[in-house]
Amino acid sequence: MQDFRVRIVDVEPNPPLFMQGPISDEFVPGNLCDSMKCQQVVQGVTSVFHFAAKMGGMGTIHEANDFIIYSENHMMTINLLTASMKAGVRCFYYASSACVYPNSLQCDSGKNTSLREQDVWAGCTAPHPQGLYGLEKLNTEMILMQQKQKLDVRIARFHNIYGPGGAWNNGREKAPAAFLRKAYCLSRNKNETAKFEIWGDGSQRRSFLWIGDAVEAILHLFHSQIDEPINIGSAECITIQNLAEMALEVAGVDKDVVQFVYEKDKPIGVASRSSNNELVTSSLQWEPKVSIFDGMKKTGEWVKNQLQHTLKSHDSFRQSSLLVAYRESHLVDLNDAVTFGVLLPITSRGLDNQSSCLDHLENFALSFGETTWRDTQHLGGERFQAKFYLAMDEDDTFLLSPYKGEKENKPATVLKAKGLDNIKTIICSPGNICSIWRECAKAAWNDGCDYIGLMGDDVFLHDEGWMRQIHEEFKRLANVKDGDPFLYQLYRRWGCSTMLPCSLTNSVGGSNDSRYEKQHATEWSFETLDGAVEQASQWLDSEHCHAEKILTLDIIVPCYRVDLPILQKILELRSADTCSTMFIIIIDNPSSPKAFELETRYGHRVDVRIRRNTANIGASGSRNKGMNESAADWVLFLDDDVVPHPDLLVEAEKVIRKHPVSAGFIGNTVFPSAESIFTTAIRLSGITFFWDIATKIEEDVPWGVTANLIVRRNIRDGVTFNLSYPKTGGGEDVEFCLLKRKFALEHGRKSFIGAPAVIVTHPWWDNGMRSYRRCYMWSYGDGALIKRFPKNTYRDYSLNGAELLGMTAMVSIIAAIFQPLGSVIGTSTKVSLSIVIANVLHDCYRHLWRDAKRNDNLNTTLKGTIWYILAVIESAFIRMASEMGRLHGMLARREFPVIGTRFDWFTGRWGDGPKNEERRNSVQRLLIAAVVFCMIERID
Repeated sequence: MQDFRVRIVDVEPNPPLFMQGPISDEFVPGNLCDSMKCQQVVQGVTSVFHFAAKMGGMGTIHEANDFIIYSENHMMTINLLTASMKAGVRCFYYASSACVYPNSLQCDSGKNTSLREQDVWAGCTAPHPQGLYGLEKLNTEMILMQQKQKLDVRIARFHNIYGPGGAWNNGREKAPAAFLRKAYCLSRNKNETAKFEIWGDGSQRRSFLWIGDAVEAILHLFHSQIDEPINIGSAECITIQNLAEMALEVAGVDKDVVQFVYEKDKPIGVASRSSNNELVTSSLQWEPKVSIFDGMKKTGEWVKNQLQHTLKSHDSFRQSSLLVAYRESHLVDLNDAVTFGVLLPITSRGLDNQSSCLDHLENFALSFGETTWRDTQHLGGERFQAKFYLAMDEDDTFLLSPYKGEKENKPATVLKAKGLDNIKTIICSPGNICSIWRECAKAAWNDGCDYIGLMGDDVFLHDEGWMRQIHEEFKRLANVKDGDPFLYQLYRRWGCSTMLPCSLTNSVGGSNDSRYEKQHATEWSFETLDGAVEQASQWLDSEHCHAEKILTLDIIVPCYRVDLPILQKILELRSADTCSTMFIIIIDNPSSPKAFELETRYGHRVDVRIRRNTANIGASGSRNKGMNESAADWVLFLDDDVVPHPDLLVEAEKVIRKHPVSAGFIGNTVFPSAESIFTTAIRLSGITFFWDIATKIEEDVPWGVTANLIVRRNIRDGVTFNLSYPKTGGGEDVEFCLLKRKFALEHGRKSFIGAPAVIVTHPWWDNGMRSYRRCYMWSYGDGALIKRFPKNTYRDYSLNGAELLGMTAMVSIIAAIFQPLGSVIGTSTKVSLSIVIANVLHDCYRHLWRDAKRNDNLNTTLKGTIWYILAVIESAFIRMASEMGRLHGMLARREFPVIGTRFDWFTGRWGDGPKNEERRNSVQRLLIAAVVFCMIERID
């Protein structure tokens, strides 16, 4: 089968089908009623599958929506067909509908009506499809038939496609999804009266086609040569009553305890319809495979999961309300529009020429029409309209009296003459302008206006599109998403939480030991807090109060050194007004003499929370404690010895808002210039490679160091820092990030994103004084990753230097039992010396010759000097010390089988390149060691 690159275009910027990951090679959000968008999306395309339509079940395609449906669907098709022919598209595949068939053939619900393709033209009169939706589909079929000589045409008349992934709760759903939703709601409310709503009397007959069968038929037709309309549907007919009972059976609800409620005043469509499949079976050798019952069971599982997912984000009260609401279907009114209430107080008082106010009003009306024409007239997407509230004094007889021959007041006549006809006149007692505005605003509020604008007759609007721009800005503001701390954190999301610098002291309890055992509410900062935030958001929306939701970010600093100058720089960080931050300092050195000074200096600040551990629990334990203290959506981990860039919090907010569904962000941790042999050797050894990994990998960064790491906190993923690693660190950051990444990807979110603009500077440890212990202990801990994450490991082709030295020592001990001690010591010394020399020579070869270009941008002042060569030599010893620590950790943990196994620090992100290079290096070092040993033996 030929491979295709698939580009999907949808007016919905975040289609629900994409929640589990992309289903196409490319996705373009856009409105096909826009001809320019159509021209853009068909570039380079060979085949167009036009499935887009304003449609749904009978809750949508009813008479009240006819003209909107016709105009938008026809505009989409004309735009897309025109653009396709201009771009040289070879095949145009059109999704037509069974609604093209005449109503006159589908009036008898007492029998199955099997519709053949030629039945469209049955009778002697003009076709009479089902509503303007069906008429538009039929008209498009005829337009496409006119173009058959210019491009390949495929026309599929679909009959009620259903299955997972479709609408199920927004009024656009078809009968199968609607009935399954109602049935599963009944299954969760067994104590209530089991009423089941059906539109009509239930005798209507339909056939329904499983989505998997439909896709198979679509592809059969696409690869065929058939250019006439053809049915794609099921011949298996079922009454709506039987379909409802089937849905109850799928949901495990006994139909005998259900009271069916028949809503006979709701739209029901035709009485009987099913697909005659003789043509499609004979020409395409296709027929449906999935029965209606099997398809309902599959769809039922999906609807059940969607219902559970929706309910779990709400509290029990809201869940009960939703379950009641979901047991009914609703009509969708496509005429609903975002309404701007325009307040227009106007007066002729105090004017030399009373009619001048009407001249101003006419200019206003002209500018209003010119700047809102596209917003109020465009098809597809959100719709906008305006309602004008004319306010006049009750004694302004000039304005209140109509023009000759007119019935309404003069201002209303002026507005209507310019096409602004949705007007309400408010007669006010003479007063100040503010009281008049209040009367107008109250009227607009009562009429359900979405936005209220204060204008005047002398206003002239200049900018086209201001309606949609205002709406988009309000949407942006709305989405930038123990008792007293709970309320504080709740209102913190809207910047409505604050504290005053007023203090009191508990003589018993407080921050000290209480006279009772403190019982804290547990985990309220997850679903409970998020649910409350959602409830508050919904209430604000229902009250038309578009309050800006603030991003919350807490900075967690595990602190052992209590270096006040460094901590001062961290605590001086400031965020933008759209971000609420709190600093959580965990002092992990209970006996630190500087802890008191830190608390004295900053303990009064309401955005600083200082906690002191009763014992040294290590960096991991302190970070976990910091996360428990936090109730923010995001947390930023900083080490207590880093110097942050002044705009760190501003840049952190930017990257979070840009990628809100990411597991977290890897900051950029830089080191000062290496000005000594040891610090240059540290860089060359590779142990600081991942500290600035954000500058090397943009997306799906494997992991990052906790010196500068942002993670989402308000998701209950159960991921904390593993306390089995050394207190000073080594591997815990890798495990933490890998587990966070795994959970995020499993739940439809994104992995870690590089944040190169979120910068901190990490000083050289101990001011650059030589010490191998830190490298040794890091590796002692991170060696545990090999056993814990076997999928991210690989076998080396040779033992590394530490393992060879360890094996040499073990063999020497055994040999000493059978051989003279002097001989054994001499041989083992030669072997050990050969291994060390080989590692040094190989690193010199790598850094000075083979991979020299990799170090072109190495930030060191020793380049081009003899000291640089010495740094290269020392880097080999640092690397070997690291390998020694890792081997020691494995032996201490009795992880003997993993010796010789390496951890892929890139977790496959860079393919097999790093693994193969490491294997090659190991083999080369072993060969060099063998050569060196032979040379020593020969000299000896």
